[in-house]
Amino acid sequence: PSLPKTDVQQTTKPHSQNPRLGHRRQPTMLRDLPFAVPQDERAQDPLERWKGHPIFTWSASGTIIHSFPKQSTFFAPGHGIPSIKCSPGMITMEDASTFMPMKERDTKFPGPLPARSKGKKKELLSWMTGKIEDLERETEGVLLDFNQPSDAQKGSEEKLLLWKIMRVYLEHDGALEGSPQIEEEVRKILLPKLAQMGQVADLQSPASAAAQPDPVDTSVLVQLRQALFEGQRERAVWIAEEKKLWGHALLLASTMGPDMWKQIVSSFVRSQVRTSGGDGRSLAALYQVFAGSAEDCVDELVPPSARAGFLMMSKTDGSRAGNPLEGLDQWRETLALVSSNRTPTDTQSLVALGKLLASYGRCEAAHICYLFARQLAKHSGADDTEASFVLLGANHTKGDANLDSIILTEIYEYASSLSAPSSVASYIPHLQAYKLMHGQQLASYGQKQKAESYCNHIDSAIRSTTKPSGYYNQSLAQEL
Repeated sequence: PSLPKTDVQQTTKPHSQNPRLGHRRQPTMLRDLPFAVPQDERAQDPLERWKGHPIFTWSASGTIIHSFPKQSTFFAPGHGIPSIKCSPGMITMEDASTFMPMKERDTKFPGPLPARSKGKKKELLSWMTGKIEDLERETEGVLLDFNQPSDAQKGSEEKLLLWKIMRVYLEHDGALEGSPQIEEEVRKILLPKLAQMGQVADLQSPASAAAQPDPVDTSVLVQLRQALFEGQRERAVWIAEEKKLWGHALLLASTMGPDMWKQIVSSFVRSQVRTSGGDGRSLAALYQVFAGSAEDCVDELVPPSARAGFLMMSKTDGSRAGNPLEGLDQWRETLALVSSNRTPTDTQSLVALGKLLASYGRCEAAHICYLFARQLAKHSGADDTEASFVLLGANHTKGDANLDSIILTEIYEYASSLSAPSSVASYIPHLQAYKLMHGQQLASYGQKQKAESYCNHIDSAIRSTTKPSGYYNQSLAQEL
């Protein structure tokens, strides 16, 4: 026996949605019906596969195969309520490029990129310009979405900054310093409102205001001269420091070695720069860089107590102090100050700043700092515990390896090779496995010809060096 034809049609009619996504909204009548339990060993299946489940596979060759079960109703003998019985549905094969197309921008990436050859530089710069425009639109949408957490908004902005800095790096053949033009381009990226900041500074300090010199106690000068007469230069330094005669203190400290110099600069920063409020953090950090205090520069942005998890209290009223992590958001100003005023030893300070940002999950910001300190920042594989970064824009401590970060690191490898001496390896060993992942994604989206070109490129990269590397192992060779 069966239901009347009209009832069956009403019961089994699928909802008008995309059938290949398997969204079939059943009317209440069919959803409430029980499934017919098979009368054989299938009834013992703990997964109850006799109820019917969709089958879906995405092959590495770019083919999608799926099948959705058919449901029908019938009356079992001796039962007055109909049951649902499932049977295999039609097997469908589709091309991945039509089922879920890859982003058009990613398919047009002009990779793989040959090292030491400028043949693709112009095309790559054009592609990066379009990619940055896409990221600008995405960032604008994230910033306008008030439901987005602040961390997501900052991450989106910092990702955009990383891509813009990398475009400057590519345009100047692997350089982020060395000429006024590069420094100006970097400043415009890090501080897009620099002109407005200058106007505000002019308004706050009108030119008509005459500077009044601080009165100098002549008795202090007598003490300084007496200490110097007696050859007690260190005592003279601390007299000047105590009386806040910073010109005398700094001049004397500069003749007494790096340790004394660092101490006096730190004292000067505490007395004169920190008192200017939160806006003075980046300037205080720069002065610590000038003093050669690589680790102390990050203390100016985030105090060691805050990094250790302690909550500081105000000495005056016993209330909680302000947010100690606010200084973290001044990393752009700090980097702009350092990159515009380079010193021979500032790379250690930039590495320390990068580590500070990375410890708070700001990996894109950290990687920007590492780019300016690439002589010391270690670029290696995820198995290297000392690696500063593995893929640009990806947190390797969490195993991140998205396509954008792989592509950006490929650009970094290419740009670095354009000005590298012949004694330096053309290709980054650990990156070749990620290039293979890039090729596999291209293949899974049906871009088989580009995937094959990546395989040939990786093979050439491995053969181009005679220096053995642990990243050129049997596992990579088998996958290739």
